[in-house]
Amino acid sequence: MKNTIRNSVGIIALFLLLTNGILAQDYLKMSGSRIFQFKAESSPSVALVNVTSEYNYLKIHVMGYVEMGNIFCELIDPAGEVKQTFNIVSDNEVIKGENTGYSSIVKGEMEKAFRNPAQGKWQVRVVPNSAQGHIEVEHVLISHPKADVMELDQIEQDTRSTGK
Repeated sequence: MKNTIRNSVGIIALFLLLTNGILAQDYLKMSGSRIFQFKAESSPSVALVNVTSEYNYLKIHVMGYVEMGNIFCELIDPAGEVKQTFNIVSDNEVIKGENTGYSSIVKGEMEKAFRNPAQGKWQVRVVPNSAQGHIEVEHVLISHPKADVMELDQIEQDTRSTGK
């Protein structure tokens, strides 16, 4: 009985030592957000994210809405290659009663994550077309020693769960 308890305690201690060594690894994390608010706008805006060699993970999340018009967004890497696009288009007009109030918001979002992203300035180009709406561009840059073998979502979960 004592040997079983001693073995169990030894296994638990070894498990804690190994998992603590895995979870306590150093990392760097930087995040930011930019918000564009459009009022009957048709001029493009660009959010830049500078990726340096110290980071091996990049996630860009773009979300927003339009009340009228449309907003086209594209994610462009430092070499000028478009990596992802999306378009938020306002609803068609509706037929409503004479005393009926009405408002409409169409929402959209895109998210893209990269292991070992290209260094340089990444762009999120936002092109409104007679748009009234809002776009928020969020980015997360992480340097994590296990980024090459971990699932991308797991990297973010690990950096949040370790309290760093």
